[in-house]
Amino acid sequence: MTRPVQAAADQPSAPPLAKGSPEEKLNTRGLSRSGVYFVLACEAEILGDNSSRVVEARRAQQIPAERKEELVRDFKAKWSDFLKATDELTPLFDKALGDYRQLEGDPSVKETLAEVRRSTKAAALLGPSRNLRKAIDTIKEARRTYAPESAAPKKKARSANARPAAAPKKKEQATKR
Repeated sequence: MTRPVQAAADQPSAPPLAKGSPEEKLNTRGLSRSGVYFVLACEAEILGDNSSRVVEARRAQQIPAERKEELVRDFKAKWSDFLKATDELTPLFDKALGDYRQLEGDPSVKETLAEVRRSTKAAALLGPSRNLRKAIDTIKEARRTYAPESAAPKKKARSANARPAAAPKKKEQATKR
């Protein structure tokens, strides 16, 4: 059986527990009061022994200030180069997508694609290709994910009478079992 946590010498000792009181019953089970909680004695041992190790481990994982400044400068330079490159590609992507939209509306292109499908009995679709769509999506995602402003999300303040948003209603299934 574990012993209850003893009060520190510099703290005033708690008054003795009355025989048969709920607190005394919990104390005999190895629990002691810590604020509003009754905790196991081993909790103090765990936190006392490991807290310094946890702090040291976290300190060891931190990047030194001078190295951090170097990494920030490196990131800003590479981010600037990335933005410049994507700014050059974006008009090309937009033009290609615009050309595809224009071709989709052209009846002669639609008829010709249908003719190709009939004659070859194979799929014949108008682009953009998967590779172009993937390249566009990758660039958009990278800009959204790695933008410095997305690194530290802003917390929204909730007013006291704000209610959480209602969950979207599920569509009813067309077939019932």
